[in-house]
Amino acid sequence: MRLLINFLVAFIIVFIFYLIFVIFNKKKVNKIFETYAALFIKLKFKVTFNQENPKKFAFIMALADSFICAMGFMIMSLFENIYIAFIIAVVVLIILILIVYSLIGLYYKKKEGKKNV
Repeated sequence: MRLLINFLVAFIIVFIFYLIFVIFNKKKVNKIFETYAALFIKLKFKVTFNQENPKKFAFIMALADSFICAMGFMIMSLFENIYIAFIIAVVVLIILILIVYSLIGLYYKKKEGKKNV
């Protein structure tokens, strides 16, 4: 139960920060397609974001990044030894980033395919 509460608290904190500093900031929300996550999705899945709403994409990325950060925090709290926890958390975070961003890329690829038909 403690792990679930830690996960939810970390998720909510990261999500609120992302909302305040990215989604509600007009300058940054317009540059959301220039982030590393968007570039990864563009290059791997050959997706163009020409017709996409930047706020919707930023909201999806906020959810994804909040999930990834909360999982890292939860994994760090599982172990007593900080060095082992850090090494395992970094490996899991890299895997999670690849999986979550790939799922987002597949979603946008499928959505783009429906528009082109």
